[in-house]
Amino acid sequence: MIKFFRKIRQQLLTENKFSRYLLYAIGEVILVVIGILIALQINNWNEGNKERAQEQKYLIEIWKNLEADYTQIEIVGIEYQNIISKIDSLHIFIKSAEPATTNYKKLFNYFLAVSYVPKFNPQKNGYNNLISAGDINQIQNQELMKKIASHYNSIDYSNELITETLRGSSGKDIHPPMKRLIGKKEFLADLGYEYFTTSISDEYLSKNEELISGLIYKKTWLGIASRNTKEWKVKTTNLIDSIKAEIEKSK
Repeated sequence: MIKFFRKIRQQLLTENKFSRYLLYAIGEVILVVIGILIALQINNWNEGNKERAQEQKYLIEIWKNLEADYTQIEIVGIEYQNIISKIDSLHIFIKSAEPATTNYKKLFNYFLAVSYVPKFNPQKNGYNNLISAGDINQIQNQELMKKIASHYNSIDYSNELITETLRGSSGKDIHPPMKRLIGKKEFLADLGYEYFTTSISDEYLSKNEELISGLIYKKTWLGIASRNTKEWKVKTTNLIDSIKAEIEKSK
């Protein structure tokens, strides 16, 4: 093709047809420019495809993370409810406790159950990979990007607040009376130990206001935590739907 155009150009020069040669030269330049523009367009199209493919990869990974989160949130919500139930049982247990007949091994298991603090650990690999790579702008739908960031920030904050409060409640309100109980001879006898220790008074359990108020406080926060898990599930489901819709739109 190049040889063909060169032959025409030489023929025009030989025949001294300068005006035609000039028109031909202009046409040749235009063809070259058009070729360059087409090549640039193809290159931009290829780059755009690569970016869209990377965007899809990020969104799919975040979507899968959120699905795993939803399952974990359901489990944590059930655990919160189980601890609330254990607190109610422990409350009844200590109200009717009498040292001569109390099953202290059962009491100890209650203490262990109500001291446990479940924690939701969000799966953030997709989001973290996106942030660490500095590829936020690869998400075309910036409103969706803001929604993803807001979702993780909101859950991280409330999750940390609830977890630290529940842990603090266990350490401050549950563990101290539990520690004072451990070492009493009736308690140790039920656990299979024999020590010469002081006895548990009739009023130690049934009128232990510190323990009872601590249980009420922790139950209150567990109720807040349980309601939060319901909200987290709704927010997670809505975000999954938004991401799936964006993925379909970009195909």
